[in-house]
Amino acid sequence: MQGTSLVDSRPTSSNQEGEAKKHGAEEFKATDDDDAERAEFWLDNTIRMFDELSCTPDECLKCVISLLRVTTYQWWNTLVSVVPKERET
Repeated sequence: MQGTSLVDSRPTSSNQEGEAKKHGAEEFKATDDDDAERAEFWLDNTIRMFDELSCTPDECLKCVISLLRVTTYQWWNTLVSVVPKERET
C-alpha cells in the first residue's frame, strides 16, 4: 500500500526497557528469602512479552539485564565477571 509503513515494535538498544514496560515487563528485585517460584513466574511473563515483541535473543538478553534490580543485578555482574564469555550463551 502506498503511503503506509509497518512499525517495528521490537525494542531497540536505546529504548528497550521503556518499550518492554509498555508491554507489561516488570523489574525483578529478589532477596535471599524469595523462592524459586517467584523468579520462575517473572521469567515466564517476561518470555511471553518477548514473544509478543518478536525480540531477537540479543535484544532479549539486553532487555532482561535492564530489568534486573539490586541483588539480582549484582548477581548478574558477578556471573559475567566470573564465567568465561563462551559459556554465557
